[in-house]
Amino acid sequence: MEELTSGAVEGIATVLENEAKHTTVQLRDGIKPNVFERLLQFLYTEQEFLNPSIGTYLNDETGKRMKEMFLNNPEYADVIFHVEGTKIYANKVVLAARCEVMSVMFGGSFVESLSTVSEVKLQEVTSECFLVLLEYLYTDHAPIEDVDSVGVLILADECFKLQEVTSECFLALLEYLYTDHANLEDVDSLHNAEELSNWCLHFISSNYIAFEKRKEFPLLTGSNKTHVEENRWPPLSYLEEMKEYEKEYEKKMEARREKCSIT
Repeated sequence: MEELTSGAVEGIATVLENEAKHTTVQLRDGIKPNVFERLLQFLYTEQEFLNPSIGTYLNDETGKRMKEMFLNNPEYADVIFHVEGTKIYANKVVLAARCEVMSVMFGGSFVESLSTVSEVKLQEVTSECFLVLLEYLYTDHAPIEDVDSVGVLILADECFKLQEVTSECFLALLEYLYTDHANLEDVDSLHNAEELSNWCLHFISSNYIAFEKRKEFPLLTGSNKTHVEENRWPPLSYLEEMKEYEKEYEKKMEARREKCSIT
């Protein structure tokens, strides 16, 4: 902060902090607002301006920095979660941007609440699972396969409606279930494995088109494959009807074009 307020950083004239700990930065003359706004836009989005490879790299690096600086760090936290008697620190602005449920959690007066530290008690949640969920929100990555994946799945799906995390949990569980050490018939290998296997099959069936393209899809065999094929969405009958409709529609459009053509 001393370097910033002393003018040692090129481009910054002064830095002031008021009693509410809001920081005001005065940039030096010559820096145009639209240029600085473009810089901020890059810092918030990154990938919008770059090719996918560089964007992915920078996104990963940003995730690492977010984890190091803010994840479960009381210094910058403005929300404290009480889980299993443990305090877990987080940042409202990050959570609100990444999770709609958490945005609502902090209420309609979210802007005002930013200046205060909120405390939230979570029940029937393990600190291990909650930290994994937070890590995903901060970094887009999380060691789901190293913890109770079922617990993270339930937390992400039922409590916070995080489809991305739910899908990651599902894939981690599916990979485990199809290893040499376990399968969907090995109901003793996981807590509530029968319910889990049924849920997995339902999830694949409901998202058939997406999962059909995945490399893991051929692992489905026997009764599991039969179940998915019979309960897939959209069903084959619907797709066939759509093809017929598109053919008829194209014929009608072609007929109209011929009538409208000038010879």
